[in-house]
Amino acid sequence: MRRSALIVLALLAMLLACGCSQDPGAPTASLSGPDAGYAPETMASELVRAGDWLEAGEALPQDVQEALKSGGAGLVGQFEREVISGNIVHYSATVQTGPGRYDRIGIHRVVRENRPYRPVRTEKTLFLLHGDLKDFEGMFIPGQFSPNLPDDFGLAVFLARNGIDVWGMDQAWNLVPREETDFSFFEGWGLAKESDHLATGLAVARLSRWLTGNGLDQMLLLGYSSGCMTGYTLLNEEAQRPARLRQVKGYIAADCGVRSDDPEWIENNLGWVDLYQSLYDGGQFQDPLITYDVSMLARSDPDGDSPFAPGLTNYQFALFLGGGPMFPPTPIHYLAPVLEDGLPVGFQFVTVDQWLDFIENTAAYEPLLFELEYFKLLAMMDSPYVSHLGDITVPVLDIGAEGGIAPSSAATVGYLGSTDVTQLYVSVGAPERQLDYGHIDIFTASNAPDLVWRPILEWVRDHAGRGHGERAGPHAD
Repeated sequence: MRRSALIVLALLAMLLACGCSQDPGAPTASLSGPDAGYAPETMASELVRAGDWLEAGEALPQDVQEALKSGGAGLVGQFEREVISGNIVHYSATVQTGPGRYDRIGIHRVVRENRPYRPVRTEKTLFLLHGDLKDFEGMFIPGQFSPNLPDDFGLAVFLARNGIDVWGMDQAWNLVPREETDFSFFEGWGLAKESDHLATGLAVARLSRWLTGNGLDQMLLLGYSSGCMTGYTLLNEEAQRPARLRQVKGYIAADCGVRSDDPEWIENNLGWVDLYQSLYDGGQFQDPLITYDVSMLARSDPDGDSPFAPGLTNYQFALFLGGGPMFPPTPIHYLAPVLEDGLPVGFQFVTVDQWLDFIENTAAYEPLLFELEYFKLLAMMDSPYVSHLGDITVPVLDIGAEGGIAPSSAATVGYLGSTDVTQLYVSVGAPERQLDYGHIDIFTASNAPDLVWRPILEWVRDHAGRGHGERAGPHAD
């Protein structure tokens, strides 16, 4: 009975796991994609105007104003500003990236303000990309959504309090509603599309910072879990360009990688490739995410039989999803568990209510092709998305959890051309890896600010100096 539950859990586990620029001297020709009607320059200009981020007497450059007049405006929507705590503020908006119904991403900025609508000017900045299941807010400012956490809990707030201008994005699949039934638009939605969206998000952040006096330096990027693989995909592409045409000057790989020398991990992911390839070949293009339902059932009917894991109750399944071995036979898990008779009965650094809040705030679907393509990376299969790892030379912080994915993908850094590489896998000294710090602990655990976030802050401070992209102005030589 318990074994059958593990089989079902294994098939669901990866839902949480790993769960294009040049200097804009001529903005309309620099950071734009193939359709100039959806240019990052336009998005950034509209975002700056919506945020009222310009000081009195400042104005958008004349060529940017002319570009806006010529059409393509109205790309920014749902702009909001919310005070998180004191002078730490969260700005958010959506930007339209193409003509399709779901061609849009979320843009976020968490920053300290000198006064309302006046973010600090600083060269210290970091762009955050979430992984599977979650969006920016749910991953990096979870205190805003959990009544069981302080409102200001989250990596983004921690960094902003320490002088970092934090940017990030929601991957576009987060904006697909639960009631959607036609998923044909997901058919070609793989790593390339995710990488293009990331490049757009970075361009919007860089240009917005430039328009408001922060310069046009390349950015530091953090990619978490599957977002880590999207980040490596972008770096792999940028490595094929001259340095001045790249957007990322340093990379934080958060608890995942794209290469491995762990045979159990590789074998596990080969099984996922087979499963997802068969689903895709059969015409299924969406992966329905179940965690919202798991949380609701655990709260409304904790003793009822789980529809997802025969032999477990709804409550037991929710806890197993957090603390059980999610990629057997590897010991990888999401949260450091408290075990009784081999089953999680709680967590070491997160309360059960906090975990249920976390999985309640989730996306409804992900594109199956995206998952299939990143499973191939994890399974060490050939892929164009890792064909130039040796040409990647940016500084890298490979940070993760001893009980998470990072130790199984630690070999990734050996494939890079980078010479400035730091690896830190957080451990609490557990007697075995199954009880140690987990994949999601690094952004949700009560001790994450000291064990994980502070080393990230220190690395960002050390690598926030000006890079290849810095220019005095849009037409500087």
